[in-house]
Amino acid sequence: MSGPRQLPRVVMADDHPYFRSGLSRLLRRHGITVVAEVPNAGAAIRAVERTAAEVVIMDLSMPGLPGLEATRCLRAQYPRTRVMVLTVSTQAQDVASAIAAGACGYLLKDDSPESIVAGVRSAAAGEFALSPRVACYLLDLARDGHPERAQLSRADLDVLIALARDRLDRGIDARRVAGAR
Repeated sequence: MSGPRQLPRVVMADDHPYFRSGLSRLLRRHGITVVAEVPNAGAAIRAVERTAAEVVIMDLSMPGLPGLEATRCLRAQYPRTRVMVLTVSTQAQDVASAIAAGACGYLLKDDSPESIVAGVRSAAAGEFALSPRVACYLLDLARDGHPERAQLSRADLDVLIALARDRLDRGIDARRVAGAR
């Protein structure tokens, strides 16, 4: 990847075929090229090898190779390919593990379609995407003075809080974020 493209090439890895095909249609409608739709993490790695995709959208929970392990493999073998996690889990440990594995974003499957499209574009541009609900949760933990509940190191929490504040400062989905608590 020599820099972000107008039309990022994406591999979609999710074991739910209806979700996978629906999200692929959404991305295509927004000018994002989905080069492969695959049902598991192992197939995602093979698809990146075949297609040289810039972004992999990775579910954490799929049969076979775990999404986190596939993220580590992709980052080691294809460092220019960005992995964005798209999952249902709001668990702080899952967020921390995904980031530690090399994910460039953590979005939730029930985030707005616009947020998911923006997250993919952010990933392709070399930026980080964080779900507004996850950001609010992390900010609440920090405000309450209970970072240990998040099972994150203080440094991890500081990074996530900075990312969350940046999202809120830029006004991204701020009304929805405020109502999510």
